[in-house]
Amino acid sequence: LRNNLLSALEELGEKNVSVVVNNAGISSPFMPDEEEAAVDDTAGNGNRNKEKELLRLQRRLDQYDDYIRNNLRSAFMVSEVCKPFFPPPIIQEVHRSGNNNSNPSAKPTTIHRPMASIIHISSTRAHSSEFGP
Repeated sequence: LRNNLLSALEELGEKNVSVVVNNAGISSPFMPDEEEAAVDDTAGNGNRNKEKELLRLQRRLDQYDDYIRNNLRSAFMVSEVCKPFFPPPIIQEVHRSGNNNSNPSAKPTTIHRPMASIIHISSTRAHSSEFGP
């Protein structure tokens, strides 16, 4: 990712990333059906049924972990790779007057205004648009 970012910045003649529009992730808004986590039903005693249920739960948890990893990790990674290339924030000192009795000798508040934005969008729209299946 970092090499691709550096290449794009070089091609654009830029040193900073001001906006990241992040569409990383998979296009399906749903986890796979629970049926895919089902365990073959072989008749057995109570212990076998407990083992089967534990295996089904483990498979379902694995599906969940894959879903979260695919949808959140990729968006997180794109954001993290871009962060070092964000322009520095603008630092302002602001004198706040909360009421008429404000102390004129009060210290100003320092505000850091970020100069970059990250926009995370869902890829489900692309999946259902004329460009998707």
